[in-house]
Amino acid sequence: MFKIKTDTYYLSFVDKLKLSNIFLDYSGRIGTGEMRRVGMKTEDFDFSIDLYVKIANSKNPNIFKHKVRQFRKHFKSISYGYNIWW
Repeated sequence: MFKIKTDTYYLSFVDKLKLSNIFLDYSGRIGTGEMRRVGMKTEDFDFSIDLYVKIANSKNPNIFKHKVRQFRKHFKSISYGYNIWW
């Protein structure tokens, strides 16, 4: 585990991700467990990280909304989870 310094730059980065349809909490959790659960593989994470860097360096993060939606639509089914019977 690592600690993220939540300075002005980091908070700005989180806001840019939100504008691009990527939701991240202010503690730095991106939801890798959830990403794996919907079937993302290592190469998908590589694509995601490249996208995060582009968004962080962008003056207009809204332009990435379509790309995020296109990427995410390939992962609609749950790959694993718990079967809970009441």
